[in-house]
This record gives sequence, C-alpha cells and structure tokens, in this order.
Amino acid sequence: MSVTKICDNPVSQGCVASSKFLNGATTANNIGINNNWPALVTSSGYSIKFRFHVNGCLSEGTTWGITYTDLSCGWVQIDTNGHKNPNTVGKDIFFLMFNSDKSVTPFGAENVIGNNYGGKTLEEMKNDCYHGTGIFCGMVYLMEAK
Repeated sequence: MSVTKICDNPVSQGCVASSKFLNGATTANNIGINNNWPALVTSSGYSIKFRFHVNGCLSEGTTWGITYTDLSCGWVQIDTNGHKNPNTVGKDIFFLMFNSDKSVTPFGAENVIGNNYGGKTLEEMKNDCYHGTGIFCGMVYLMEAK
C-alpha cells in the first residue's frame, strides 16, 4: 500500500471528506463519523481512518449496538473512493473490526453463531443497511454474495 498522506485531524487536514451515515446523521450510538481519529490516504485514492480502543483490546463490550465477547481492538473506516461522493456509510464507506487473534472482519461478523451476528440477526443488519445507519452493509453485502 502506497500512502500519500497521514492525518491526525482527518477532515480538516484533507485525509477524508466530511461524511454521514446512510440515514443522514453524522452520529450513531454516540460515535461521530467525522471524529478525529488517525487517517491516511493511499495513492489509489481511498482513505482509511483508524479507531483503536484506548485501553487495548476489550474482552467484552457494545459498539453501535453489537455486543461482542471476543477481544476487539478497534476498527477501521474505509472510504473506497476517498473524497468523491457520496461519502456515505453503506455506499462507499465500510467498517472492519480488528480482533485480538489478528483477524480483520466486517463490522457485524463478531461472534457469528448460527444466524446471530454479535446480537444482531441478518434481517436486523439488512434493515440497518437498507433503512438505517448503513454500518452493517459490508457484512450484508458479503452475506448476500454467497
């Protein structure tokens, strides 16, 4: 990966465009899409914003309505086309989780047991993807591609 820019304040420093969730909000479950987390821009034009848990990997917790019991170390927010529109979660912005076992999974794949994804059913994630925040769209798109 060839990095062209690194930012501590990604929106104001131009690493990422000001973004929104699918439902038009800029905050979901007390987490702002435009918060200042470290970010980078690649030479191919996509941007990645990093959000790590302050105290290292958490063994239990709830993030954006998902309850997980595996060790979660944070997540990345990927804008697949950088500053180009629509800059919307579920359309060109997707989330991946960093797990303590060094795996990276789409947001919503935590603790997949049967049809339960971190406390959400696939139908609940689809509802969010098509009518809510868009946070679960990456997982939904992968599941629908099967």
